[in-house]
Amino acid sequence: MSIRPSGRIAILRKQSEFTGWESTKYHIELQAVPEEYHDDGTVTFGAPRWIEMTDLTEDDVLPHEAWDAVIDAVDEKCKAEDAERRRMAMARRAARNPKSKSKH
Repeated sequence: MSIRPSGRIAILRKQSEFTGWESTKYHIELQAVPEEYHDDGTVTFGAPRWIEMTDLTEDDVLPHEAWDAVIDAVDEKCKAEDAERRRMAMARRAARNPKSKSKH
């Protein structure tokens, strides 16, 4: 998923775009693998499952600052992706419409 400055969300897996509305809410999911520690020092791993980031912050497993850091990282990544898309679009336009070198 890539969130664009216009509020549109690009769903990368489906190669499509979704335009949200002002009350759009998004969440971040993490794939977690439960671990069980045994008295003999061994560790067994459970089946992976998807959990929401908010589950971890609400249960105080992670501080809310972790959520803020993730949101900031997503924002920075989206801004960088948008800047790169704009650079590529400008380069394509310039290649299609070269400036004339003749003097009038």
